[in-house]
Amino acid sequence: MKSGLKIGLTTIFLAAAISLYLHTISIADFAAQHAEVVSHSQQTGHLSTNGKLIEAFYSYGIVFIQILGVKGSNLLTFPFLVWPYVAILFTTSYQLSNNYKIAGSIVFLHFVSGINGTNKLFYWPHGMGAVLFLCVITLLIIFARNFDHYRRIAPAFTIIMTTLMFTSYNWSVIGLSSILALAISIGTLYHWHPDIVSERTKIISMRMLLPVIAISIILITRISEFIYTTAVPMVLRVHEISSISKFLGGWLGANTLPEELSEIYLVRPEVLTYLSIFKYIIVGLVLSSFGIMMLRRLQNRKLHLLDFLISSFIVGTGVFITLRLTIGSIPIPWLHFPTILCLAYCWRLQIGEKIWKRVKIRRVFVVIALGGLLLQAPLFYAANAEADLINRTDGLDDYKVASSFIGEYLDDPIYSTQKPRYLLSMYLTEKFGESGKKPPTRVMQSEDVINIREHNNIEKGSFVINYEWNHVVLGNYISLESWRSSEERINSHPGVNKVYVSEETYIYISK
Repeated sequence: MKSGLKIGLTTIFLAAAISLYLHTISIADFAAQHAEVVSHSQQTGHLSTNGKLIEAFYSYGIVFIQILGVKGSNLLTFPFLVWPYVAILFTTSYQLSNNYKIAGSIVFLHFVSGINGTNKLFYWPHGMGAVLFLCVITLLIIFARNFDHYRRIAPAFTIIMTTLMFTSYNWSVIGLSSILALAISIGTLYHWHPDIVSERTKIISMRMLLPVIAISIILITRISEFIYTTAVPMVLRVHEISSISKFLGGWLGANTLPEELSEIYLVRPEVLTYLSIFKYIIVGLVLSSFGIMMLRRLQNRKLHLLDFLISSFIVGTGVFITLRLTIGSIPIPWLHFPTILCLAYCWRLQIGEKIWKRVKIRRVFVVIALGGLLLQAPLFYAANAEADLINRTDGLDDYKVASSFIGEYLDDPIYSTQKPRYLLSMYLTEKFGESGKKPPTRVMQSEDVINIREHNNIEKGSFVINYEWNHVVLGNYISLESWRSSEERINSHPGVNKVYVSEETYIYISK
């Protein structure tokens, strides 16, 4: 075995181990939502309305727990995604860079980045979508190098892209936008610069891309329910706080938020802001440098189909980020993925390119950028841990116990923040079944928080609050400080009674 391959494999195993160690104790705020759908399907034998949005993903989860004989709640912390993710990311990075050490470094960077492991380790549609999309990229890389593989690649390409449409709505948009941009760029350059794109390249590429584009558009617009039941309503909804306001208020401490929320809105410490700025300066430099490199190759008439592929992925990610901004999300972290693939590709010695000064400078830049990002990732995690901004899984058992009380004694709607709302629904379904007693659960909105803090009239129902978690998320991606900062106000509210306590989880009933 080559020494470079040994180092690369050692690096990716180390990346998986460190990620499991750092991230097993923390899960994303929306993770329980997907486990809840699987639990519901396990009890009823059919997918719920929410489950019909990404059928392939939920069907996989149902089959998984049926084979193992476990409950849907086990999906929250079972790391079944880590090994396929590590394998395909390493494969794709090596295909782009042709260097095992660079590929291993990119895998290591990706898996130590972030403050929770849901999207890389556990049951998560966009983690599974990333795996499928990397499979698509790998197939297109093989196709770009040798058109003779077209007949073998085309069926797999079609099947994976079709599966992606029913697995992850985020990666569906990126995937469709990317291959659409790829087809348009090939067709446009063939028309204006036939010396860059040959007729054979154009014909074979279109023969493979256009059917998949047509199928993907049909699946998204005619069969998949997500675009009509979720995406369009979210875009048309009037958001109380824009993405820009949330970003400025949460990361820069700007006074851009409603007065009632500004006091408890989650504002990150300055050190996290500086570390994020440091990272995205590197990201901006990498993407800008890649763009300049592509422009030079276009001027020199030396563009390769792989150049189109990576450029199209960047365009597809840009389309997705623009759409995410319209629904109130802050999608800046999605720039991470095209950045690491650009770094892998920039290392590669291109066809007809000799080892000379420009290549050496490019590789030095890749090493410096990778080094900077590898330095930033653990510092960012440590700073979040120091500021108590990582929610541990310790509070999950409290909700499991609380669900028994709720199912036996409460009938009115249950209000809670994003993660607890689905945890409660999941545990209620597992304990009482579909036909058992199960009060409806709702996600608290900002007006609910304001009303309970300001002693205003509140909705009839019960409010489940956990004082242990370090921050909470409401609808519309609104992040607030821990309930601890509001505990005194809540307990003194004349319109609520405290009826249940389990460790740090409290249940209040409106009078």
